[in-house]
Amino acid sequence: SDPFCPAIEGLSSFPGKVIHSTQYRSGKEFEDKSVLVVGAGNSGWEIALDLANHGAKTSIVVRSPVHILSRGIVNVGLFLLKYLPLSIADALMVLLSKITYGDR
Repeated sequence: SDPFCPAIEGLSSFPGKVIHSTQYRSGKEFEDKSVLVVGAGNSGWEIALDLANHGAKTSIVVRSPVHILSRGIVNVGLFLLKYLPLSIADALMVLLSKITYGDR
């Protein structure tokens, strides 16, 4: 399938480099540059991490709220699901993430 690029107002006049994740190879060329990653799918997160590891000033923009959880918190959630209904385990996970990371 063809890569999807959202219509972003003003993008055509942006003087910097614009690439799709399918064109991304390494964050090395973006060292010390400000980079915006659009989207929080698996590719977006992996690219953002790679950019940060290569010294880019990385930001991510998403259209909907996302929950970012550490592996440890995910493991707690999996444990809770063994003993609690999904709705209760989910509510506890949201509370735990707010306590751990804050509500930003």
